Amino acid sequence: MTVMFDNEIRAKEQIDVLYDTHMQEVMLARKNDVGTIPLKEALIDEELDFDEIMTIADRFDENIA
Repeated sequence: MTVMFDNEIRAKEQIDVLYDTHMQEVMLARKNDVGTIPLKEALIDEELDFDEIMTIADRFDENIA
């Protein structure tokens, strides 16, 4: 039983690596894309208050500086 479980764990780890690699490739391919969705539409389902928005904006500024 342990061997089967170990194999399942290894398979999951391999799938995780493949997924992460794929997502990184997608991210790199899209890094210069321009967003075409208005911010208001992108955030329509989010429940953010003003302080949360300002915190996110500050983090964004820190990452692009």
